[in-house]
Amino acid sequence: MLAKRGYMGQYLSLAGAGLLLLASSTVAAPPDEQTLVQRMRDVLKPARASVREVVITMTDRNGEQTVWKAREARKELPDGKRTLLVVLEPEDTKNNALLIWDKPRGPSVEWWYPPALRRVRELMPIESYQQFLDTDFTYADLGFVDQQGAYRLLGDEQLNGARLYKIEFVPDRKVFYSRILTWIAPDTFLPVRRDYYDVAGQLWKRITFSDVTVVDDVPTPLHIRMEDLQQGSHTDLVFRDVRYDVRLPDTIFDPQQLPQTVQVHWWEPSATKLAGGNE
Repeated sequence: MLAKRGYMGQYLSLAGAGLLLLASSTVAAPPDEQTLVQRMRDVLKPARASVREVVITMTDRNGEQTVWKAREARKELPDGKRTLLVVLEPEDTKNNALLIWDKPRGPSVEWWYPPALRRVRELMPIESYQQFLDTDFTYADLGFVDQQGAYRLLGDEQLNGARLYKIEFVPDRKVFYSRILTWIAPDTFLPVRRDYYDVAGQLWKRITFSDVTVVDDVPTPLHIRMEDLQQGSHTDLVFRDVRYDVRLPDTIFDPQQLPQTVQVHWWEPSATKLAGGNE
């Protein structure tokens, strides 16, 4: 009887180990595609106002590097979320500014302010896919989550030792990308990797989100890399001095105010207001 109990105990232990192994190789049932994408958007760009320093490094296929330094502000306004990026270095690109309006519905809108032209330009949809500065990012890529197209959940897949949700995005207009695959972490809903395919269906670019750090209770990727797999170049965005729940005036997110906004150090704690601005 004791021998039988010992055998049964070993059997139950093996069965339990098998169940644990099975559980570790799967993820919880995901929400539907639209909920999954919305949660990804919310964690990538939280509603809480924030500022950060951005170091942008572009490395070409020969290993030559170009570095820009910028400051970024994010805030949710009644009509949607806005992201402002102002370049500070080098001197020849200083005060160039990009403003992105992520609408709750419909395509995002981008405005570009080059001080040399002394005017703010709203980018046409086709211009959104031009290179941002001389990097591997387009203006549209910096929005991170496209809405103009169809999402489809492809299930879960193992990537770099973790089980992740995998979704496919097919844009309405395949003038630049034909499809985009995204792998999403089930615990944070942050994207881990995104693969971009050109109009011929060939893998073109890959973006990865890493160095996730909890800042003010918000899981925040501090390193984003875009690789051009066809050209052999890559661009790194490294975020520093990230602060949430800061006081930012609405006026710095007004495209018509960009010529004045680039002259104000709105990221400094002492510069939390602009004349006539709303918090």
